[in-house]
Amino acid sequence: MTDGQGRQQARAAIEMGSPAEPRAVAAERVDGSRRVATIVVAFALTLAALSAVIVHWTWAVGVSAGRDLFPYRMVLAQTEPSRGPVDLVWLGDSTITSLPSRTSYADTLLRTFAPHDVRTALVAWPGLDFFGYYAVMPRILALQPRVLVMIANFRLFARTGWAYTDLLGSMPLGEVPRLWTLPYDRRGTSAAEMLLARALRWPAVTNAMFYVQGVRGIADRLPIRNDLGPAVPEMPTAR
Repeated sequence: MTDGQGRQQARAAIEMGSPAEPRAVAAERVDGSRRVATIVVAFALTLAALSAVIVHWTWAVGVSAGRDLFPYRMVLAQTEPSRGPVDLVWLGDSTITSLPSRTSYADTLLRTFAPHDVRTALVAWPGLDFFGYYAVMPRILALQPRVLVMIANFRLFARTGWAYTDLLGSMPLGEVPRLWTLPYDRRGTSAAEMLLARALRWPAVTNAMFYVQGVRGIADRLPIRNDLGPAVPEMPTAR
């Protein structure tokens, strides 16, 4: 039998509805799909394993670099609920922040209260402005202070500054609708980001955020970063 006759018989069998040939074609297609699925799953598992190894090796460095990007989160340690209730809370910026070279007047004053059994808390960080005050206010009120002193630095009453999105995530759920009425967009944050920030109440999520931001910060400082284009694309100006 020649090749031409064989092809004609096969074509005739298909046209006559031979059940064997369609089943063979279908089985071949299934086998092909299974091979593709196996390759995809193997690639995904390999990529996940490689990523886990890289994260394990770089976790400590990434988390440490991420913490340096959010220095104002030190105020969270100053507002631990275990410190309450307190008699006096002093809230402010660099004007009342103690440094290794000098002690602020607020810190000196609060220390004089200590022998008189006056419980105090100094919540301060350089650049902490009214927007930051609002972000940490729920934690401060949880300390049940009898007196709250706030520094009003008019130099910081500007649209620019820290967004404090991560701190806004600690807002009580009942305060969120009122929060959405404020001009938070001036600080470059969004309602969706504030909702996602509520997950930062868990330390594991917070450390994961530190790691991602820290690794990205390290990558931005690499010498080859400028060759890959600007970190923030330039927006075309309207004419």
